[in-house]
Amino acid sequence: MSWIGVCDAEQVQEDFPYSGNIDGKEIGIYLIDGEYYALEDVCPMPTRC
Repeated sequence: MSWIGVCDAEQVQEDFPYSGNIDGKEIGIYLIDGEYYALEDVCPMPTRC
């Protein structure tokens, strides 16, 4: 897995994740207990999104 610069660390806060687009995929970047996580931003219930 490679690292891709997406945003500045200051743009991600515990209560305010960062939402962006990388290579056509929506992603969410989260700060949880001092660690950063990036996940594909998908709806877990497609019939409701």
